[in-house]
Amino acid sequence: MAKHSLYFEIFFATISLYFALISPGFPASAQIQETVEPPEIVVTARKLDETEKALDDCLARDCPPLEDIAASIAHAEEQFMIGEYRDARATLTGAISRNREYGAEYPVPMSGLYRAAGRTAEHLGLTRRLKTDLYHMRDVLKTHAPTELPARITTEIELGDGMMKMGETSLADDIFARAETMAREHGEHRMAAIATLRRVALLLYYRNDQYDTGQSANYTRQQMLMFMRARMAKARDMIDRLIANPNPGTDDQIMAARLLGLKIDMKLKRVDAADGEDMMQQIMALAKKLSPGPHPVLLTDPVIAAAEGGPAMLGKRFFNGGREARADVRYRIMLDGTVDDIEIVDYEGDEDWPRLVAKSLKTRRYVPPQSPDQFSPGNIRFERFSRTFDMQESPRVGTRILSRTGMPTVRTIDLMPSG
Repeated sequence: MAKHSLYFEIFFATISLYFALISPGFPASAQIQETVEPPEIVVTARKLDETEKALDDCLARDCPPLEDIAASIAHAEEQFMIGEYRDARATLTGAISRNREYGAEYPVPMSGLYRAAGRTAEHLGLTRRLKTDLYHMRDVLKTHAPTELPARITTEIELGDGMMKMGETSLADDIFARAETMAREHGEHRMAAIATLRRVALLLYYRNDQYDTGQSANYTRQQMLMFMRARMAKARDMIDRLIANPNPGTDDQIMAARLLGLKIDMKLKRVDAADGEDMMQQIMALAKKLSPGPHPVLLTDPVIAAAEGGPAMLGKRFFNGGREARADVRYRIMLDGTVDDIEIVDYEGDEDWPRLVAKSLKTRRYVPPQSPDQFSPGNIRFERFSRTFDMQESPRVGTRILSRTGMPTVRTIDLMPSG
């Protein structure tokens, strides 16, 4: 097994579960929805024209802030869904400029507006602007919303998620720890458990920016193993505390913790591999009982690059001339938890990208659904996979020209209709 494969396996085994379990809790008019019409319906230019006209009419009559925000987000959603990320961001930043002064009066809608802008920045690779948007998203609630508002906690976790994606792991851990404390103080046990699992994910998957400053190549294999084992042991202790102190509404998080703990024990050879596989089957059976809702529980999600030789092929396969790409894919979750009937609905960029996405999807494993229609008619899912590159401003004085830098990142969006 490649030395990084454990981290990929452990992280992706549960990350989608507890990311899916956290809901922003804002009304549809206050955020970009990660949804489209049902799979058989395609978003058309006519809908885009309608939202553009609605926004233009709103601005022409100097509409109130809430109407402006709602119309701007509705139009940005349509732009976003057809891949016009820059136009969507322009729509949202315009709304922010017009309504920023109303943050004290409408903190929740303004927070959602910043969140939506952050989503566009993320897909454009505008890392610094994403960070700014996320802090504004959190701070407008922190400053103006009641302390007991659950959204105060969820936005804190979302901010931590953003820092985690950017590799600022120490900062992310501090934010998650703060969210965990806030949640416990207000009796939000589910949010507290989610924050704990985020901290576990940092230990198991993400490099620690306090200790790894680009010098990991100088570490001996023994030093790396000791470092990894220490992090896994710390993560196991956090998992044990979570399992030992269950609270109402945390069944799914406890299941995720047990799965993570088992994988750690197998890696640290605390359990026999054969016993571990038997225990894994028991946890999967438990997951079926605890997750009867509309959201599928993803157990394994191999990185897309692994479909073509693993991380060693990442740069060669993903850069492909330095082009962004996206693929909208429809697929079915079978009753045994595997994925089949994969269909590329739309794509933009090189033709190799949808093929890599489809090949990776084929290896996904979900907790088997309880019925043929548990998650949607026929258990059909619809998802977008985007390949983006971080963009940075030129270091030259007097210029703000953006240039592509670093390795590409894969962003995924659930395109299924909500509810």
